[in-house]
Amino acid sequence: SPLQPTYYTIELSLPYCYVSDSVFVDVVDCGSDVTAFSPNNDGVNDLLFIESAEHYAVNNVYIYNRWGDRVKTINDYQNGIEAWDGRDEFGKWVGVGTYFYIFESDAIQHTGWIQVVK
Repeated sequence: SPLQPTYYTIELSLPYCYVSDSVFVDVVDCGSDVTAFSPNNDGVNDLLFIESAEHYAVNNVYIYNRWGDRVKTINDYQNGIEAWDGRDEFGKWVGVGTYFYIFESDAIQHTGWIQVVK
């Protein structure tokens, strides 16, 4: 697990034959998860912020309540633009409590939890 972008090279040498190949591994800092937000329209922490979401243009976010019921699906999640504002699929505010999310793209799947406070 490299801590910075790195090239890896593999070489195979046999009598009368030499082969090598390399791969570049780009390391993206995923930062730390935010664990609370307050969707109360005061302009401060009103949206769920998912660190590094901007690195994955095509993605989906699924929000679940503590009973495992999906309360919101957001396609092409973008922090500050297309982000969870604490409302369910019907536009109603969710209650205070712990919610779980799945962020997925073609490249990764990340799970986390968020505390909704008001």
